[in-house]
Amino acid sequence: MITDRQLENLNKLPKEDILVIMHECAEILGMVSIKDYSNIMGMPRRTIYDHITFEKIKTFQISEHKFPLINFKKNI
Repeated sequence: MITDRQLENLNKLPKEDILVIMHECAEILGMVSIKDYSNIMGMPRRTIYDHITFEKIKTFQISEHKFPLINFKKNI
């Protein structure tokens, strides 16, 4: 688990470095749009929205947008 000290150290990094880390994390977790998730997983969008609502699909939220994470498995 990440410590408070590690989080504090992130805040000391230049913003460009933090952005690189964010992109790497998004790629590792497989953060995609709902449209892309539907195409990749062969699942109807309505089912994806239902799974997100019932927390069967892990998402990362930015503002009001939720991005499914393909590489983050939850127990369904």
